[in-house]
Amino acid sequence: MKILVSKKNECVVSLDGMDLGFANWLVARLLEDKDVSFAAADYDHPLTANPVLRVKGDDAKKSLIVALEAARKQVRDFEKAIS
Repeated sequence: MKILVSKKNECVVSLDGMDLGFANWLVARLLEDKDVSFAAADYDHPLTANPVLRVKGDDAKKSLIVALEAARKQVRDFEKAIS
């Protein structure tokens, strides 16, 4: 993961090695946050296929961290359910 833009109200990260499905999963978590005004994911370039995640809100970086923690918890819950 590479941070491309890190401002209080905007955060843009490149999710190298990930796919757009994972990025969209994070977007869904981010859009559940009332402090997030915009969240979207797209490829940086069709040939490299690295998703870029853009978040705008009151504290975009904090919202991204919260979304990543929620995704991590969801994965752990899923692991427990199938084991």
